[in-house]
Amino acid sequence: MGLSFTQILFTVVVVVAVWRVVTFFERRRARPPVRGGRRAVDVAKCPRCGTYVPTGEPCPHCGGGPERGG
Repeated sequence: MGLSFTQILFTVVVVVAVWRVVTFFERRRARPPVRGGRRAVDVAKCPRCGTYVPTGEPCPHCGGGPERGG
């Protein structure tokens, strides 16, 4: 009633596969989540009120900015 070479090999393969799956999910959980769809935007200070707005857009607070002549 000893184990055959095939049974031992199968057991080793299953143990290695389970170990790889566990380590994969542990590494995935340890990484910080990625926020989808957000990108860095260059901003500039409004010359009138000092609010930072995306470069090239008018200030939503006072209407100043490069397109309105500051």
